[in-house]
Amino acid sequence: MNIIRKLTSALQGGLRESGEMMVDANGMRIFAQEIHQCERGINQSKQQLASIIVQKTRLKRALDQLQKERRLKEEKIATLLAQNNETEALQLAELITEKIPLIKRQKQQVQQIADYENSLQQKLKKMVNRLSSYQSEYQMLQATEHLQAAQRKLSTQNHHGQSSFTDMQDSLKRIQQHQQQFTDQENAMEQVDAYLEGTNKSDQATVDSKAQDILEAIRNKK
Repeated sequence: MNIIRKLTSALQGGLRESGEMMVDANGMRIFAQEIHQCERGINQSKQQLASIIVQKTRLKRALDQLQKERRLKEEKIATLLAQNNETEALQLAELITEKIPLIKRQKQQVQQIADYENSLQQKLKKMVNRLSSYQSEYQMLQATEHLQAAQRKLSTQNHHGQSSFTDMQDSLKRIQQHQQQFTDQENAMEQVDAYLEGTNKSDQATVDSKAQDILEAIRNKK
């Protein structure tokens, strides 16, 4: 039985290690999916918040209408009392009394919804801020991942046993040599053309020097 328990523990340990390796290998994909799920949750919360605001607006509008009707009745009562018409004034007062519980309940409902709306807004704002932070972290992780992938590619050994850096250095050297060879060829062609045309640069320099000597000699005689 002891051996069975040890084998079971070993199997469980192997599964755990395999699971951790899989998570590590797909870390970026998992992180991106978690961000996506959070974004979806925030969008759902926004929709819920919007529905709550609509409900509050409707209740507030109904409450405003009830309070407006009450004010109009109170003004009418004041007019009737000024006219000593207490009977109708009393009837209107009774109507107001009937509406008072409803107005009170709606005030409470509007306040409760407003409190819940405020609480949800604060929580939603915190979630948005935290999500924004994780989104920035994800972008930096992506940049690092790409950089490390490039470094791995550059440092990978090829079949000749030379690194990619060595290959690049060889390629650079060959290109530079080819360009230098082209430049040398062009210079040589110019020298050939100058010689054939009798305008070799070195000869021309000698002629110029001798001509300058003649000018100096003539000046000295004067």
